Amino acid sequence: MIQKADFKSKGIKHTPRRQKVLDVLHQSQYLLSVEEIYHQLVQDDPNISLSTVYRTLETFRQAGFIETNQLPGEQVLYYEIRHDQHEHHLICSRCHKVIHLEECPLDDYEEIVAKKHSFLIQHHQLDLYGLCQSCQRA
Repeated sequence: MIQKADFKSKGIKHTPRRQKVLDVLHQSQYLLSVEEIYHQLVQDDPNISLSTVYRTLETFRQAGFIETNQLPGEQVLYYEIRHDQHEHHLICSRCHKVIHLEECPLDDYEEIVAKKHSFLIQHHQLDLYGLCQSCQRA
């Protein structure tokens, strides 16, 4: 979880509003658009503006606190907390629920591909898109 010290190490001022943006992201099991984040925040803080949420998210993205995701066929950017270790996800195309996969199914394959092509792989990402159990029933 991102702490005050993390803000300081990145040269970012820690404010209650910024903390609330992080709290919304930490508490969600879903990818959230800026509008969805804003709608959650405005319930507790009617004076917060959409532009403040946009600026805060961009600051967090540049600091490496969060990452963006764009679902296939959509123009909307979705946000989630960036985790220290690499992760793989199952992402529901309908409700945007994110299921974090604990295991890495690419470890063996990555080694084979790197060796075959004499390539030093530094990072990989795997997001699988489909319908979660709830959306399959709907």
